[in-house]
Amino acid sequence: MIRLVVRPVMIASLVFAAIALLIRTQPYDERAPIAVLVPIHCRVPCFMDIRPGVTSIDDAITLLRHNEWVSRVIPLPNEIHPNQVNWLWSDKAPAYLSRGSSRLDGQLFSTTDRKIAQINFDTSLTIDDVLSILGDPKEDGLIVAGSLTTRIDPRSKALIQLFFPAYHLWVTGIQSCPYYTNFGQLSTSINITDSHIRDPLNTPFKIVQHNNLLSSLHSLSLQTCGF
Repeated sequence: MIRLVVRPVMIASLVFAAIALLIRTQPYDERAPIAVLVPIHCRVPCFMDIRPGVTSIDDAITLLRHNEWVSRVIPLPNEIHPNQVNWLWSDKAPAYLSRGSSRLDGQLFSTTDRKIAQINFDTSLTIDDVLSILGDPKEDGLIVAGSLTTRIDPRSKALIQLFFPAYHLWVTGIQSCPYYTNFGQLSTSINITDSHIRDPLNTPFKIVQHNNLLSSLHSLSLQTCGF
């Protein structure tokens, strides 16, 4: 009787182990949205093998030029003395990486020691997409028209910023009045840095806990939009 019970249990265990092994050995899909937020081939912060705080701006230019996702690399102010790099996506880049104006789709900024300080690019990933991948952020920053103003102006837009210190990144969505309506469906820009994620922000912002985000957006909308 014991043999009859143990044998099916052993078979089931082997089956589950085989499934788990199969999942773990599947090829990593670097085109999947999660790859932008949680890189597997290099330690965060990292994007397209470029690591803020580690990769030099000259090496970053080389990496971009050898990446099939990129169609054009634009060093600024010039090739000899670059301190900022813009690029355009190619038709081989994943669809969730947004194509912007004719001038740029993404940007790199360097420090005085010519290391990459920050990587910026736009995506079609929504705030809800990001939350489903990374979970709730530690805290949120809210910025309205560059400052927290008490003057009512229905044309003012809110920058809803979600900060993820463990991943060295924050995401930004721009919301029109009223701020509390469908903010989870806003498309996002991604900002990756090796420094404290507050350091690059020079604009005044208001910090609220994530579970108070909706009520804070509602209050902010009444204050700034008037509704």
